[in-house]
Amino acid sequence: MRSIIRKYEDFTMVPTRKAIANLAICAERAPPNGCIVECGVWRGGMSAAMADTLPGRAHYLFDSFEGLPPATENDGQAALDYQRTKTSPAYFDNCRAERSFAEQAMRMSSARKFELIQGWFDKTLSGLKLPEPIAILRLDGDWYESTMECLNSLYPQVMSGGIIILDDYYTWDGCSRVVHDYLSMHKTTDRIYQFRGGSVPH
Repeated sequence: MRSIIRKYEDFTMVPTRKAIANLAICAERAPPNGCIVECGVWRGGMSAAMADTLPGRAHYLFDSFEGLPPATENDGQAALDYQRTKTSPAYFDNCRAERSFAEQAMRMSSARKFELIQGWFDKTLSGLKLPEPIAILRLDGDWYESTMECLNSLYPQVMSGGIIILDDYYTWDGCSRVVHDYLSMHKTTDRIYQFRGGSVPH
C-alpha cells in the first residue's frame, strides 16, 4: 500500500500513515461490490489510491474545485483561524485544486469508470440517486454544513456492510459535531469506530 501512496503523492495531502490506514480499511472491510464515492477530493489522490486497492469499481468524485466555503462558528475556532491564516503551509490555497489533477490521477488508476461531479454539495447532491449502492463513502468536506449535505444525501445509499470514512472527524469540531447530530437526528444505532487513525461509522 505504501507503493500506491507513493504513486499518488503529488495528488493528495493526506499524510502517508493515515492514507495507508484508509486503504487498509478498504481492503479488509469493503463489500465485494458497490461503488466508491468521495466528497472533497482535492487532486484525487485518495480516490485513485482506493481504485488501485479495489480495482474495477465505479467511482464518483464530488468537489467544487474552488476550495472550501467559509467556515462558520459551527466549525470551531480552529477552522476559523485556518481560513484566516493564508500563509500557513497547511493552507493549500484553501484546498483549491484544478479539476485536471483529479482527472489525471483517476486516469492513472485501476477504476472501471469514474465521474467527476463539479459544484457545491448543496447543488450536486440534492436529489441525487446513484446507479448502484455505495460500498465506500469517504467524506473530506471539512465543515459542518458541507458534511451534513453529504450525510443527508449519501448515508442512506451506503449498502449494508459498507464503509464511511470521515477524514476530519478528529481535525475539525464541526465535522465531529455534525456526525453526532446526524446520527441522533435519525435515531440510528450505527457505531463510530477508530482504526489506526481513521474514524468509520456504519
